[in-house]
Amino acid sequence: MSIYNMSGNMLIDAYDVSGESTEKAYNITGQEIYSKELVLGQEYIGGYIEIQPDSWDGTTAVNGNIVQPDNPTAWGFPMSLSVTSKANIKSDILNGTTGIRYIRFPMGFAYRGYRNIDSATGLAKNIGERWAGQNNALREWFSNIAQNGGGLAPEYWCIAPYWLTGGAYSANNNRLNAGGSYPQSKPLKDIKTTDLTQYNAQIDEFTDAVVDDMLYLNTNIAPVVMFSLSNEPSYGTQLYGACMWDAQTYNDVFSALIPKLKAEFPQIKFHTASSDENQPFSGIASTFIANNSANIWGYSHHSMRKASGEVGNGADEYYKSNEFATMIEGKNNVFINEYEYFRPDSVGDDNFKCSNNMVHLIDEMVYGKAEVLHPIIHICKPTGQSSTGTNTKGYCLYQVNMNDGSYTVNTWSYNSWKMFNDNLPIGSRFVKNYFVDVVGIGFMTLIKNEKLYVFVANSTSEAKTLSLGFFGNKTFDCKLYNMSNLGSVIAQNDNIGTLTIPAYSGIFCIEN
Repeated sequence: MSIYNMSGNMLIDAYDVSGESTEKAYNITGQEIYSKELVLGQEYIGGYIEIQPDSWDGTTAVNGNIVQPDNPTAWGFPMSLSVTSKANIKSDILNGTTGIRYIRFPMGFAYRGYRNIDSATGLAKNIGERWAGQNNALREWFSNIAQNGGGLAPEYWCIAPYWLTGGAYSANNNRLNAGGSYPQSKPLKDIKTTDLTQYNAQIDEFTDAVVDDMLYLNTNIAPVVMFSLSNEPSYGTQLYGACMWDAQTYNDVFSALIPKLKAEFPQIKFHTASSDENQPFSGIASTFIANNSANIWGYSHHSMRKASGEVGNGADEYYKSNEFATMIEGKNNVFINEYEYFRPDSVGDDNFKCSNNMVHLIDEMVYGKAEVLHPIIHICKPTGQSSTGTNTKGYCLYQVNMNDGSYTVNTWSYNSWKMFNDNLPIGSRFVKNYFVDVVGIGFMTLIKNEKLYVFVANSTSEAKTLSLGFFGNKTFDCKLYNMSNLGSVIAQNDNIGTLTIPAYSGIFCIEN
């Protein structure tokens, strides 16, 4: 096996397939780099976060279910931000060269305008902007990301009304309907064994509509670079749009989508299942996973309560548990795509939340072998929202004053993410043989351009001192992150023989 630098130049055959060191490693100019093998893991490709481009407030109840009106108060992001706020956030985390590269995009929820209205039913077959200018604002905000290889990662919270058994984003027990001459309320799953011709025809027509939605986003907002069929596929009734899937229909639809989407977007990344089931990869997504492993780039899940500490003791306990190891069953690129605190005041204080989020991000890369990191669910939320469904402080990086479009940073989440946003280079690779397993400590090392990047976080109430070993004579420059420090320079460390991490803090070190 060979070692390569980030430009693709081979350095040397430095270890064999068993991981045993065979000889020293040199760069292309003949200088010795390391006298042990570099066991390289996954590549870090960027941050991943959700945008809420539209409100989802509603007041009309049908059978106890809140129905989204067509025209609630039109707020959303970045539209509700001031010109200055939009520019500052874009420069800060949406610059395209560091930090966030992938935007989780909520189809049929916070992006739910109607397109392609069916004349017979009056229902929309496709989803688009809900008011004029919504797409333009999004396109401008994500322009740096689009120019630098990132883009949108759409998922359907709910498919367009025409395809739903309930005929509306928010209805009771919504499913993909059978279409054809069947009643609107007939689920597609019910006709597979009795009318396979119509079953396949409906899948073909529906998947064409999905491709149309992706082309629309790609043209009007930003490149579509990632896709998952359904957020929370086990829910068919929610206060917002929702669509329930069963394992067979999910498999048949998603499997039919893959060649169609690849034809339009050859480099698109597919992930599954975006579910918060107890066993997300052995539930609704299980049949699809069994049949499409070669096409699946990643596995997303919603174990946010366990990682946050709302259930259990926080991220480090969860990621190092047998439960997590059993859940992922040896899969690579496993990541939470909804990290949040439903009740932020019930789990420690902000010092814990800040440091626990650092540990979550590190452990996801170490134990989940994640290629993307998800700092928290939303870029922005309005100030003053405090219910478990809309909560500002537990859900965002930036808290927005809707009266004037200004914002304040949500310190616990913002400071924890900045350690990675500002210092973790896109295109770096995880180094497997630098590993520390200490309770309450997250630790990882990455390499890019023959330089090491070290991240360590302590989510405990006591300072921890680690003994670390890096071969060769190395000098590191280090910075401190916590609720009071946002990259404060700390003492230069020769070879980081020992490193003391204060309570509830993170430290980043770069090889000098």
